[in-house]
Amino acid sequence: MLDLSRKPFVYLLDNEYAGFEVELMYGFCREYGYRPVFEAAQWTSGVAGLKEGKYDVVSCGIYMSYQGADDDVTATNQNTDKPDLTSTTMLRLVLDYAGSVEEAVELISQYDLHDSANTSFHYMIADSTGKSAILEWVTATDETDTDGTKRELKVYYNDDDAALGENEASNEFQYITNFIVTPDYYTNESDMKGLDRYTEIQNKINPDGTNTEGVMTKEAALDVLKTVGRRKWDSRNGESDANGITVWSALYDLTNKTVTWVSNEEFDNAEAVFTFDFSYLN
Repeated sequence: MLDLSRKPFVYLLDNEYAGFEVELMYGFCREYGYRPVFEAAQWTSGVAGLKEGKYDVVSCGIYMSYQGADDDVTATNQNTDKPDLTSTTMLRLVLDYAGSVEEAVELISQYDLHDSANTSFHYMIADSTGKSAILEWVTATDETDTDGTKRELKVYYNDDDAALGENEASNEFQYITNFIVTPDYYTNESDMKGLDRYTEIQNKINPDGTNTEGVMTKEAALDVLKTVGRRKWDSRNGESDANGITVWSALYDLTNKTVTWVSNEEFDNAEAVFTFDFSYLN
């Protein structure tokens, strides 16, 4: 199922489905011998279709940082004299031309960002040395961050992020969910979407304060992703959201260049867990 409201992720080009997610699904099907059959529908219909068995895969994005007053989301839309860049183009730029976190941040800093899909995002970038960084585009506070042209890039590195909190200062690893981590951005903790899952990630990786490096086995890391998947998380915590589901989860081994990809939170279903080996790209 494809949501056509989300160009450039998914759109029609000469009456054919096109976009980043379409190419992703074609690549996946080629790898595993499937023949994709696409159907356009809204996101809400897609979740229901998954539950009913109508669809095998729903391909659509997830709002990342919910920036803007009340329930309105304001996209980042910088307007300086720098060249322009959209979210998806930025990801491609980093993958193609950055060999480290520092190089990625330097590249991104040279452009004005325009968030794709009329929403707002923040990002975490990591490399095989263990270096990582969180990138956010913000101005003022959540309630007044309603003009995407005024946002500026903030970068927090894993070895220099004490401003984010006590746990973040002691840990050498980073993690994000759906709220802005920039200090003093929120007036009310209740506006920090995904704070409960953010706290759970810390508790799963470094519960007693001794695993500050965040060293985990593959199985333990997948268990973290399984624990904080939206559908199961909401169910365990007595919440109800018909649209709440983690469409896919991915675990990246940046040393061995492999990816473990899990569809629709089905971690215990071997047919929904796939491993991709990119070591041949060395």
